[in-house]
Amino acid sequence: MICISVSNLIVREIISVYTVDRSIGTYTNKDRPYSALCIKMSGQSSYTQNGKEHMSDDTHLIFVPQGATYSYTVKSKGSCVIIEFLAENTPDEIESLVVNESSIIKAILSTMGYAWKRKQTGYREICMMNIYQLLYHIALHKNNTYVPKVHQMRIEKSIDYLHEHLNNHDLTIEAIARRSSISEIYFRRLFTEIYGLSPKKYIIMMRMNRAKELLDSENMSVSEIAESVGFGDVYSFCKTFRKEVGATPTEYKKQLREEDPVNIPGS
Repeated sequence: MICISVSNLIVREIISVYTVDRSIGTYTNKDRPYSALCIKMSGQSSYTQNGKEHMSDDTHLIFVPQGATYSYTVKSKGSCVIIEFLAENTPDEIESLVVNESSIIKAILSTMGYAWKRKQTGYREICMMNIYQLLYHIALHKNNTYVPKVHQMRIEKSIDYLHEHLNNHDLTIEAIARRSSISEIYFRRLFTEIYGLSPKKYIIMMRMNRAKELLDSENMSVSEIAESVGFGDVYSFCKTFRKEVGATPTEYKKQLREEDPVNIPGS
């Protein structure tokens, strides 16, 4: 049963945000000094405490309480983001928490990881805001039974259309809603009810996440990346990227080249 929710967990301080990528095998941690959220970006692991095994992959976020002694098994190799923090009203045992929209979670984690690495003014506040957004999406999934399935099915064609046309700079909410034969106002209401954020915010988040992936892995100009993620001009892209990420695309790419991914033993 999921015990974590925005209503009872109080995060006092974020201690660190880092990435690990362990080899396949089993490892043991004793008396973990801080509570942690562990999210696999790829691969699969499992956490075992008191004989109970908990799934860990990109659709299951692991909560580990402060002071926990446990083992974890890397079943297939892949990076894992660890957020360590001090909190009140935490569960006493490890929990595997299902997330219903892994792309949103990965976008949030990317923002947190970048802010923590740069450590510019306000980075702790950015990370604190985002950890509560993570918890919000966990709570949203927990309460998904209160979102009628018929509502999700009602906009299914629109969601498919949205993902297929993210790179189209002429994409509008009206056009997306039309795919489900409903009004734009009704679509916005259903989308926010199901995903926990507006369609506009979701589109921006997905485009920025894709842009960060291209800046990290492709030899493309900023103009080419802007076009490939659905922006009609590079100025609008750079302005949005800076607002959402906290740096220009050029600054972001430069830091990626200067810093290797953090790899800290332990999970």
